[in-house]
Amino acid sequence: MSNVINCVFHWLHQKDKQQHIVVSFGIMESNLIVFGLAQSVFLTFAIGIGKEVWDKYYGSGFCWYDILGNTLGILVAIALHEINVYFYS
Repeated sequence: MSNVINCVFHWLHQKDKQQHIVVSFGIMESNLIVFGLAQSVFLTFAIGIGKEVWDKYYGSGFCWYDILGNTLGILVAIALHEINVYFYS
């Protein structure tokens, strides 16, 4: 079990993965200003997939861990959105 935890901590300390989390969070929050929750999730996820497809052909290659980073950013944005709706609506 500690091997899995060490792997996760190593993964989270990679600057590229942190950037995926932060950028996806920012895109998600920006989308929420204009669109509803479902549309924002779809659009943000589609942008992340599109970026990875572009990387497959023109960049460093498709990376499922980058998609996981994008998903974490989206989930954090959803959590904060729901907290905001619960307490301030």
